[in-house]
Amino acid sequence: MNRLIACALALLIGLSALGQGPVKKPVPDDDKPPPKLTPAQQKQVTALIARLGTKDTKVWQATVQELAGFGDAVVPALIEALKDKDALVRAAAAATLGEIGPEARRAVPALAEATKDEGVFVRGNAVLALARMGPWATEASPAVIAALQDKDDNVRSNAASALYWIEPPAKDAVPPLAAVLKDSNDNVRVRAAAALGRFGVEALPAVSALAAALNDKTKEVRRLAAVALGTIGPGAKAAIATLEEKLEDRDGLLGLTASIALIRIESTNAAALKAFANAARGNDADRKLVAESAGEIGPRASTLVSILMPLLRAQDPNVRSQAALALGKIGPGASPAVPALLQLMIDDVGAIQAEHAGNAILKMGPDAVLLLIKALKNKDPSTRSYAALSLAHFGAGAKPAVPLLLETLADEDEIPGIRSHAAMALGQLAQDSKSAVPALTTALKHKDAELRAAAAVSLRGFGAEAKEAAPALTAGLKDSNSQAKLAAASALLALNPEDAVALKVLTDGLKDKAKANRQGAANALSLVGKKAQPAVPALVEALKDSDDSVRETAGQALAVIDAGDKKSVPALAKILKAPDTSAPKSKARLEGDKIRLNVGVTLLRIDPDSATAIPFFTDLLQKEGTSRSRAAKALGEVGPNAKGLVPALIPALKDTNPFNREEAAVALGLIGPDAKAALFALFKLRYEAEGDVAIARAADEAMRRIRGK
Repeated sequence: MNRLIACALALLIGLSALGQGPVKKPVPDDDKPPPKLTPAQQKQVTALIARLGTKDTKVWQATVQELAGFGDAVVPALIEALKDKDALVRAAAAATLGEIGPEARRAVPALAEATKDEGVFVRGNAVLALARMGPWATEASPAVIAALQDKDDNVRSNAASALYWIEPPAKDAVPPLAAVLKDSNDNVRVRAAAALGRFGVEALPAVSALAAALNDKTKEVRRLAAVALGTIGPGAKAAIATLEEKLEDRDGLLGLTASIALIRIESTNAAALKAFANAARGNDADRKLVAESAGEIGPRASTLVSILMPLLRAQDPNVRSQAALALGKIGPGASPAVPALLQLMIDDVGAIQAEHAGNAILKMGPDAVLLLIKALKNKDPSTRSYAALSLAHFGAGAKPAVPLLLETLADEDEIPGIRSHAAMALGQLAQDSKSAVPALTTALKHKDAELRAAAAVSLRGFGAEAKEAAPALTAGLKDSNSQAKLAAASALLALNPEDAVALKVLTDGLKDKAKANRQGAANALSLVGKKAQPAVPALVEALKDSDDSVRETAGQALAVIDAGDKKSVPALAKILKAPDTSAPKSKARLEGDKIRLNVGVTLLRIDPDSATAIPFFTDLLQKEGTSRSRAAKALGEVGPNAKGLVPALIPALKDTNPFNREEAAVALGLIGPDAKAALFALFKLRYEAEGDVAIARAADEAMRRIRGK
């Protein structure tokens, strides 16, 4: 293995991730009639179609592109052109329908018929056009399957590719695809192997053919056959022996792909485990690749945990990160790694590796809780601290830890910071740790301000159950420490949302000198909800705070408190409309842009139909560069309330910058079912993504969310 292999694996990982079986029922599309052409446009289209018969390749291609620019409005004319007596016209009509893509779905029956055309270029373009329509062309799958037997290599190749995209019934598509794994043409075999990988476990009838394809003369076929066998999983045991033979293949990528497939088929496969262990002792690139591969396998990679654990101590931070991510993806089966993950949190505190380690621990289930309880007794204070902190995130699932957490909280000899973490954990357990209320009430009087604040924050989670703490919390409103005072106010408001004194303490906290306290005050106000309406003007002012996190939290609080009432809308609109007189490239302009972006997000959260925010974001999305990516990312944070910006996000899927295309796809996915109008464009983006795994995954995930899957 080497770095080149690591790069190449990205494509295989992207393909293998698709092997979850076809989506059976795509969301029905709006069957509105296509828009009508104006008389002038109709005349132009007629002239263009007449030009499709040219033998000048450049003119032919330019005409196809120009016609495709009319979108679904030109589909009826192109359907008619598929019947033209000139084969060049018919071929061009099919090509144009493919360029239009899913929006030309009304032409599917006509294209299915065109797959039988006497003209070879017509048949090839018709099948390719159906591929470009994806699941909207599923009804044409019988015609595409029949095209696998076409006498022309290109038509057969396009047919195999189309069966990857159009999501036909597996029972109909898998046997013929398995048969063409013996095709004389390399491209046909490559595309057939890729298509079979798309069907996942439903490709079970193709196991024998895929096992034979592991010995194909073309390396891409061998690799994709291994990927497909891995996606089939345990049902592909008949291929184990052949896959084992490929572990030491001169094609290193095939060896790795075979290893991944073997673990997916038989998680205890000794040969594959040995291959992974050997790679884990290699250089940093190899070790990172081992971790990435284990993560792609997921829960079935539990047998790789002992191989991954030493990677958490690797010198290269990227290796440590990937190992932690992989263990998290494996889930409960990786619980033996909790102590090592805990150590990584301690060693890499504040770094992304620590964050990945913490997130991984949270996915380990009940076994992780027991290991963390054990870690609470560790001699190392850092271990005890992080164990308590991790338990806080398990919520009710950490019930067995309550007695020891109470003991830690009451231990006067324990470090106050660890006692604070224990207090926070008890607060997260809420209903399962009511016995903690007296101990937390006592902690409100401790000399350590951090512990007082942690106790107050935890008591808030108990609501009315913490009424015995009310006197101590009221006294806490005069605490000399701002953090403790704000926490006490928040807890009191959980007991009595009408407490005007406590509400004023939180409102005043929005102007505290410490940004953490300002953010904490805003967050606490959001927990109060509608009863915090008197704080709305102060929260609007907080949207101009010098700190990003304070502004964002204030915006989130406003969205909760003012949702439905919209009292803050005029003030927010005024901020958004205010002209910026700062120099274009100045620091002040950059800060102002961030403020307006957050205000726009807040407006949409409060009012999805905002007459101010929608034009604001539409304008940003029409600009090139970072403005578009920032706007798309912000709209993703808004989620479903950004549905009014879907028409503006769709063109961003064609941005020249791949990062911007990815951000737009992610945003549309987070908007969800209301972004249904973007499905066509997302599929086209996915179809054209080729080797860009990040964009392919973003588009796939967006379509999954929009379809409600």
